[in-house]
Amino acid sequence: MTAAYVSPASRVKAQGDFRTLRRLPVTSYPTLLLHSAYGVDQMGGAVSTAASLAAALDQRLTTTIQATTRDLTSQGEPS
Repeated sequence: MTAAYVSPASRVKAQGDFRTLRRLPVTSYPTLLLHSAYGVDQMGGAVSTAASLAAALDQRLTTTIQATTRDLTSQGEPS
């Protein structure tokens, strides 16, 4: 385990991970992120309840499904 801390490759990997995290919409820790075709969306944090997370997920899924259907319809695909 100690070797992972002193390994140059591990250090480079960790630095890359931190750069990636800085680009995400994270405003608190822990954070639940939803990755979709439209990007990354923060859904919850440390004080989120199961009910609020379920409601947020339902809302994102409904929005994503509506947008996908709209995109397919505009491309001539049957809905």
